[in-house]
Amino acid sequence: MHQKIIFVNGFLFPGTYPGGEGYWQGAGSPFVKAAHDYLGCGLSPHFTDIQHPVLSNVSERIQKGHLYARQHYASLTTGLSKEHDQFTFVTHSMGAAFAEGMIACLQDNGYRIGAVIHFNSFQAADIQISKSINRSGFVIDYQNTNDPLINNPVYAKAGDIKNVDLKIREQSKKQYFKRHRDPIDSGDVWQILMRYTMP
Repeated sequence: MHQKIIFVNGFLFPGTYPGGEGYWQGAGSPFVKAAHDYLGCGLSPHFTDIQHPVLSNVSERIQKGHLYARQHYASLTTGLSKEHDQFTFVTHSMGAAFAEGMIACLQDNGYRIGAVIHFNSFQAADIQISKSINRSGFVIDYQNTNDPLINNPVYAKAGDIKNVDLKIREQSKKQYFKRHRDPIDSGDVWQILMRYTMP
């Protein structure tokens, strides 16, 4: 069985990281390499390059994710067998809801979904995971409890993603404005996940 990782970026703050593989500090970054080791994926990954509207909500991002998967269907599925292969997803921030839209589209077309890992999801309380026979992998909701962006009481819709298999809550040791990206800025987070998921 082959697995293909889809890395779904969050909001692109002006003057910071770009979309695509640059959002994750490159296809050869410690984070991306450790993701491949953890998930056991051998195929070339796909990196989204999405500029999420700053005022978008979860429903809108799910719809846009579904549309993105339809528009990029050929490039996403090339080389994959519906019978033997599957997709896995790694997301950050606004990318969580967007990825759930992509997942729905791929499931509707008969593709299997493996592990899905959402890091510091924005407006997490409004996201609900839809399980189906084509979604066999575990879903992780990983959040830093002191991330100021996802825990803002005014606009962040802070809380838990509904219907996940595992919730992980860790406190970031980074400076205030670096906490939101903390999980994806190095490969260390995958060691934390191993503590929770490996026997």
